Amino acid sequence: PEEVQQAHKVIQAALASPEIALALSKNGCGAPAGTELEVLNEAPFSLLREGELWSGAIDRLVLARSAGQVVWAQIIDFKSDSPGPEGLDGLVERYRPQLRCYAEIVAELYDLAPDALSVQLLFLRAGAVCSLS
Repeated sequence: PEEVQQAHKVIQAALASPEIALALSKNGCGAPAGTELEVLNEAPFSLLREGELWSGAIDRLVLARSAGQVVWAQIIDFKSDSPGPEGLDGLVERYRPQLRCYAEIVAELYDLAPDALSVQLLFLRAGAVCSLS
């Protein structure tokens, strides 16, 4: 179908972006040296917070382990929006609450401090990476 072909073209173009390719690479993710990496795509989560069940999936979650314990995490959310008049900054602000929520959940699930998290939006059509951490 046409939609699948379009999606394939967007992904191919995004992967050709040096910025996106670096963000998705082992060396470019920013994990602490000497850690073992585990990459989870569409990483599901369920968490009871203040009596409310939160569940969903994180597009890409990279966990860095040292001696078996998670010591760092990278959260990536893929977006296919094209920047409008507000530019990338406007899109980042639109998605900031969602990514803040993901960061809180990952920090709680893996007992991580905020400075042990890398949170990024990857804008596929723009070939751009925006860091929120």
